[in-house]
Amino acid sequence: MIQTLSKRLVAVLWSLIFLLLLPFVALGCAIIFVNGSVLGLVERARWLRGLRRDGRVIAAAELLTTAQGGTLIVDRPGFKVSPTDTHCWWTNENVPELSPVSIPTDDERMELLKGTNEMTVHEFDDWCWRRYLAPDGGTAALVTPPHHGAAMASKLREHLPNLVVVNLWSAPVVRKQTELEDAT
Repeated sequence: MIQTLSKRLVAVLWSLIFLLLLPFVALGCAIIFVNGSVLGLVERARWLRGLRRDGRVIAAAELLTTAQGGTLIVDRPGFKVSPTDTHCWWTNENVPELSPVSIPTDDERMELLKGTNEMTVHEFDDWCWRRYLAPDGGTAALVTPPHHGAAMASKLREHLPNLVVVNLWSAPVVRKQTELEDAT
């Protein structure tokens, strides 16, 4: 009887401790979430400001009136597969003609990533990112607004059928570069 009473008392005490700590745990989670969201927004604003400062941003409406040709690069900068998580870049160069390697399909990229245990970068993605999208030397202009890149490229192509569209997966390239910088 005393043993069951003590077990109940211990259970009640643990329940009280849990109930008292629960608000603090929830507050900690909320702080982490808000901090991460704010930092992400600040980083994105810095990235856009840097591109604008370097003259590497073009409004979609301006592109429609000034572009005579060139290539739209639809970049998937993250590992999510959603087409809304893409950016549309424009360059006046014909990327397929200049590319030193063939342009892979998404299936070929996926097979390359699945076939290795590491983040293997396709040669085209590496070349294209360095030449057109890299923050320190890229030449392509980000088409604004900078979201829904695949849909933006599709709409622009409807009005400017002479534009070429290529897909790029920059996430493995950026990850590889970050790992190399961290190793040095």
